[in-house]
Amino acid sequence: TLAIALIPGSMVLVSLFSASITFILARGVLKRLGHPFSPLPSFREWQMPWWLIYGFILGLALVLAEDYLGGGIWPNVGKNIVFVYLPILLINGLAVAVYFYRRWKLTPILKGVMFFILLFNLPFVLPFFVLIGAFDPLFDYRRLKRKEKKEND
Repeated sequence: TLAIALIPGSMVLVSLFSASITFILARGVLKRLGHPFSPLPSFREWQMPWWLIYGFILGLALVLAEDYLGGGIWPNVGKNIVFVYLPILLINGLAVAVYFYRRWKLTPILKGVMFFILLFNLPFVLPFFVLIGAFDPLFDYRRLKRKEKKEND
């Protein structure tokens, strides 16, 4: 029944994925045609706006309020909201991880060992990256907003 309840969230995720593929293909075609456009920031500089976290909090609240609301549609709405946010937060957490992976001055052997340890512990690492992705817009671990303010001043 959970798979049926998450069909709307799945449709949103498939739409986001197909829009991303279309964007990448359109950029490639426009680049070949010679149209100028500003480049995307590097992956390690990607960051969600801080106010986007309110949607995730709303989804969690609706899921947790299932006992108080007596079932109905609202817990399923919350599950779909959380389901849509999880990959977005994971990508944001991966951007934070890539930023620090490149920033730390470690030997290539140590970086490789760290990468393989993370790769073989995915059940623990993925939720950690989701949490990092959720808290990064609030705490700005990479200090990207401070750099942006300095550049604008």
